[in-house]
Amino acid sequence: GQVERFIGLEALRQGWQFDPPAAPTGRSALVIGAGPAGLSAAHCLRRAGHAVTVHESLARPGGMMRLGIPPSRLPRWALDAEIARLEASGVDLAVGRTTRLNARLWADYDAVVWCVGAAAALALAAEAVLWRQPIHTARGRPAERTVTLAIAQGRGAAEAVNAFWAGTVPDEPAEAPIATLGRLNTWYYTRSAARPAAPAETGPQAGAKARRCLVCGACLECDNCYALCPDDAVIKLGRGRGYQIDLDYCKGCGLCARECPSGAMTMVLEPGPPSPARTPAPASHPSPKGPAK
Repeated sequence: GQVERFIGLEALRQGWQFDPPAAPTGRSALVIGAGPAGLSAAHCLRRAGHAVTVHESLARPGGMMRLGIPPSRLPRWALDAEIARLEASGVDLAVGRTTRLNARLWADYDAVVWCVGAAAALALAAEAVLWRQPIHTARGRPAERTVTLAIAQGRGAAEAVNAFWAGTVPDEPAEAPIATLGRLNTWYYTRSAARPAAPAETGPQAGAKARRCLVCGACLECDNCYALCPDDAVIKLGRGRGYQIDLDYCKGCGLCARECPSGAMTMVLEPGPPSPARTPAPASHPSPKGPAK
């Protein structure tokens, strides 16, 4: 995460801005809670062009990012700058506002996204529960409680609201297999990947740290599959768009998947036509193998 941290802090120092929100949709959403989940939901909803209001009961936004993470790990100037960028995009943030779910909210907002602490993330639109993600396991033990998880939950709630208003169903990404060490071809990488690097505090250090990353399970666009395919079945889609397999030419040799450095390719069986149904023999006909014992 040090490379991502360096990029994020550099973006704030350089004043990089988000892309402007989409055209106004005429819809409004209230996000209750200004922790990582609530701020993430507000960002995603605003990017879609909705009017977004955030209510936070505490005097300052940030939730456990401000109260539970020490400044040595999360500089407060960076947190404040990120929240300021969110407000600059058009999000109305109101602190010191304790808001409870009730029927009167629907008179002012088209959707409510409930992101209060580690209890649950809940999205509602037109009084219909669209998305619910509890943070605790069924056995009552606390599950993983991290900022990363909370940001993902806030985004999931916002995407459910966006899909509901668009009349669609949010995409459920397919579960990709974990790229374990056995699936990587580490001999493709240089020795620099095996050497420790200093914390990414400067540009050169961030570059050294990034060169150590094996990008497990993600396509590097290294062209190995394209160059090694004996049947010319791999099609390059252009930089940043990956590849496509032409199944009319692919013979299923698996060379592309075996030589993928990062384990990003997996061989799966192509679904074929269903097998013809077998008609059971009449009960009066004995089995060729004789009576069952």
